[in-house]
Amino acid sequence: MKLLILCEKPDAKRSFEKALGGTTGFFNGNYFQIVASHGHLLTLDEPANQVSASLKPKYADWSNINYLPWNLNDFAWRKVFKTDNDRATFNYIEQASFDKDAIVIATDNDPSGEGDVLGWEIVNALDWKGKVYRIRFADETPKGIIKSLTNWEDATEQFKQPIYLAGLARQRFDYASMQYSRMALYFARQANYSPATLRLGRLKSVILNKIYLQTKAINEYVKKAVL
Repeated sequence: MKLLILCEKPDAKRSFEKALGGTTGFFNGNYFQIVASHGHLLTLDEPANQVSASLKPKYADWSNINYLPWNLNDFAWRKVFKTDNDRATFNYIEQASFDKDAIVIATDNDPSGEGDVLGWEIVNALDWKGKVYRIRFADETPKGIIKSLTNWEDATEQFKQPIYLAGLARQRFDYASMQYSRMALYFARQANYSPATLRLGRLKSVILNKIYLQTKAINEYVKKAVL
């Protein structure tokens, strides 16, 4: 069997090359080729590009509070390449996949499932129809990598992978929370405040920063005598 081993980033690819003795070769009777992404190559498209033509005006308009909250069932959850460089990296991975029988997702084993989401984004963009395996390694030492490759999981049924589904839910929740940061901006302006446009996307990032600053102020408070 010919395997395409998909790493998350170039550093990880170098660790796999060290463990397996090169970019290509044989392991346990299977031919392998190692390739690497450089993190997420794709991102969720803008809200207006996720919906049908009749709904585009609604999802493109951020000035009308009556259009919120979103109905997430309207979304296609379409992903696009972030940059031309990301597209070029994908093209190199796609070229390497042409003669392979299976893809081995060898991205990071994040508790959040982000590594699984990253790997499947690429597999899906390839429109891959073959087998998919998932390996999970505690570290990138040769011993850890070899152990993971001898204990791979058949992950071909994408939507039966619990860690992937957890990561997908987190990613979509983060994306959906964009509407609340913009809603907060709307109400702040209605109250005659002039905040800068929230570019963080997720309102929780702003809230956490406010909590941090308030906690810092409390911890640094010095009581002064009133004369």
